[in-house]
Amino acid sequence: MQVLREKGCRVFILDGRLSAENANELKELFEETRTQGGPVVVDMSNLKYINSYGLGALVHILRNSPQGVRLCCVPSKVLDVLELAKLDRFFSIYLSREEALEEDPKEVPERGGR
Repeated sequence: MQVLREKGCRVFILDGRLSAENANELKELFEETRTQGGPVVVDMSNLKYINSYGLGALVHILRNSPQGVRLCCVPSKVLDVLELAKLDRFFSIYLSREEALEEDPKEVPERGGR
């Protein structure tokens, strides 16, 4: 897990699992960078697993980010969990990090057949 600064955004790069073992680490990283301001982008391209603790960490970031939270590169299994928890409607979700970093990015189209 790491955080970068790109195009005025704080970019959190997640990998592996986001669960009880490291959800607090994400919250702490967010709090450490909070004074930097700017939109928050969470790159999930290498995230393999998320559970309720991980979702709680994302909700913490969402509640404390006035400019919202942009999720990008969300694997289908992780997106399924976000949808099951009905959290997909609260986050902006993008196909790529580049789109999430744009000023006016295109959101992921609605998934059909569900």
